[in-house]
Amino acid sequence: MSSPLITIVTVVLNDYKNIERTILSVLNQTYSNIQYLVMDGASTDGTTKVLKKYSDRLFYLSEKDNGIYDAMNKSLNLAKGEWILFMNCGDIFYDENVIQKVFSTYIDEGESLICGDVIYKYPNRKSVLIKSSERVKENKYMPSCHQAMFTRLSCLKEANYETRYRIISDFIFCYDLYMAGKNFLLINDIIAVYDATGISSNVSLRKKEMSHFYLRKKKYFKAYVFFFKYLHSLVYDIIKIHGILKSFI
Repeated sequence: MSSPLITIVTVVLNDYKNIERTILSVLNQTYSNIQYLVMDGASTDGTTKVLKKYSDRLFYLSEKDNGIYDAMNKSLNLAKGEWILFMNCGDIFYDENVIQKVFSTYIDEGESLICGDVIYKYPNRKSVLIKSSERVKENKYMPSCHQAMFTRLSCLKEANYETRYRIISDFIFCYDLYMAGKNFLLINDIIAVYDATGISSNVSLRKKEMSHFYLRKKKYFKAYVFFFKYLHSLVYDIIKIHGILKSFI
């Protein structure tokens, strides 16, 4: 079984309290063939001191960017792996064996995405397990969040993330892959623990950006079913988050 090079990217800005935890979750992976990149948006709070501490085990670039997706796009110029995963600041791998487990059993059949499960972690309520095999029933375009998706690097280099949006460009990327007929592989492994206190959890902003995306797309095709299915999946996630469905502790 081959051991492809995996690129892990962390985007951070002024979050020295959480960056080391994310770094260690990557560096402690038992899988050895990893390239680790940290894209820092010119932090001023001490984050770069933490990055320098581990500079012999990762590569970091500290400069201003135009938001998270701009930083993620910049990382593509540095990435060398066959696969790439974005584990941004505050998020962590489920355990140290995640990557080893995925790629020790993976048989390459040309998939563009490998989508796993993710735990949403909240400060004041129970954590929730979101399974890609369940979420795909509600949102076939993006079965998981980017913290739990290994993306074939060649696909991202062909089509970068849109920088006009703040939180839905990863969805748009996955949507475009799906519409292009690319294959997604769903696996029953927990990949990441997602810090659900960040901007990506902003439901009102997500709805606003999705409405804008829908209005753009409906000029070219009938996207009514797609749009309402996405809203349905959003409601599903909210219900799951608030513990109405079965919680995962």
